[in-house]
Amino acid sequence: MKPSRSTRGSETQADYAEACNNLGTILGSQGRLDEAIAEFREALRLNPNMAQAHLNLGNVLSDRGQVDEAIAHYQRALEIQPNLAEAHYSLGNVLAGRAQLDEAIAEYRKALEIKPAFADARHNLEVVRDQRTRIRRFLPKLRESLRLRPKDVTLLNDTAWLLATAPSASVRNGAEASRVGPAAVELSDAKRAEILGTLAAAYAEAGRFAEAVQTARKAADLATQQNSRPWPNPSGPRFALRSRDTFSRFAAVLACQDLDSTLTFDRHAGILACDTLPANP
Repeated sequence: MKPSRSTRGSETQADYAEACNNLGTILGSQGRLDEAIAEFREALRLNPNMAQAHLNLGNVLSDRGQVDEAIAHYQRALEIQPNLAEAHYSLGNVLAGRAQLDEAIAEYRKALEIKPAFADARHNLEVVRDQRTRIRRFLPKLRESLRLRPKDVTLLNDTAWLLATAPSASVRNGAEASRVGPAAVELSDAKRAEILGTLAAAYAEAGRFAEAVQTARKAADLATQQNSRPWPNPSGPRFALRSRDTFSRFAAVLACQDLDSTLTFDRHAGILACDTLPANP
């Protein structure tokens, strides 16, 4: 039976969407990201439910640093096709890059449930699990050092920072951070902007947002006066911290930032690499 005109039109549009998606893939592999994005968007205009195009667009957007939009496309791909292992894997990668380790681990595990032989997902899962384990082991060392040196301002600040901003929810403890942080502020006579920034992050993690806002503003004002940074970069060699998602934890006022990218991701190489924390604080 000859297909109806409407059926033929639908098939033509679907074929064109597939062609746009394929062209976008080629352009992306050549580093022509703007053109690739345009092709993927056209594919999705023609076929909004093409999971592979959402995944491909998400990957290119991630390469461009447009992580929030990339995440939205990965999530949409998984709404359409929940068993798309590559979308779980890519989502895990961007979450790991944001130091959302627990969430990244969950996505890698889902990818492996669907595709047990997915070697890159297994590798990245092991890297992220190892990073989370080392962070969990490091906190007790900080606490023990703090017990021995309770008036060490840098140690107080480092401990409060890790408790407030650790990339693993199982390590973060806003209540403890907001008890440790004020001691560092007091011992520094409230004259160090980065220590006030730590306390602001601690209050935010504890849900004490009014105090967090007030303290963050003090930190910013002091940093302006001193021409310094309001958000800490602890000076001790055991940390390298970076404000990756500034103002992400609570709207436009302060950041609960995370451990510096102890994780770095190269999507084309398909691997994660991580630095190490020393054995002793």
